[in-house]
Formats: sequence, C-alpha cells, structure tokens
Amino acid sequence: MKHIEIILKILGICIAFFVVRMLWAMMDIANVPFLIYRIFLQPKTERAAYFEKWSNNALFSTDQNSNAVHSPIWNTIMLKRWSEEFYGNPDETLSHVEGKAWYADRLGKFGQLFGHVHNWIYATFLGEQNHIQNAANRPQ
Repeated sequence: MKHIEIILKILGICIAFFVVRMLWAMMDIANVPFLIYRIFLQPKTERAAYFEKWSNNALFSTDQNSNAVHSPIWNTIMLKRWSEEFYGNPDETLSHVEGKAWYADRLGKFGQLFGHVHNWIYATFLGEQNHIQNAANRPQ
C-alpha cells in the first residue's frame, strides 16, 4: 500500500507541474502585447533601458528556473559520474553552477564542451570572456 501512495503522490506532482508549465507558456504568449504596450508607455529616451531591464530579469529568472526544474538532467549530463550534485538550487543560475563545477573539476566531457560553448557565446555576442568562471565568483 505504501508504494501505491508514493506513486500517486508522484503522479499528482507531475500533473500539477504540467498544468503550471502550460499556464506559464500561455502567460508567455499573452505577455508579448503587454510588453510592447509597456515599452511604448515609456518616454522615448527610456524605452531601450526599460526593455534591457525586463529582458535581463526575464533571462535571469528563466536561467534559475531551469537550474531548479531540470537539475536531474543537468546533474546527469554535465557532471562526472558519481559527482556530488551541483545543480538544483533555485537561487543559482546555470552559469554560476557550471562555473563552480568547473573550478571543482567535476564537469564531465559534455559539461566541459558545454562550458566552452557557453563561454564562446558570451564572448562572441556579449563581450564577456570566461563567463562561467566569472559567474562562479559572483554572488547569486
């Protein structure tokens, strides 16, 4: 009987998670016209700053969310086998955790490749060298 209760609890959590994610997706779609409206409410000189602030906040929170929600995947594919789990803290970004794992020499082959690609993307498009290493040293 105990196993059935555990399975039902897991199933209930999965259903609730699915419903929340579907609502999240619908809100993302609904948010676009409101974002455009809010941008144009700003004085012309402040529109770019408003959008930059919103996009930084949205990307940062999405990054933290992925760290928490997708931690089983990240801990499996990014780290060396049998390493302690680094991913999963909802208050840390993927870059921060990836950098901590880099310094602790816990990234597996895929994690190292991903780290190089991650650093290349930030260096090429955002002008920041050694992004994951820098992120590991920034407070979250």
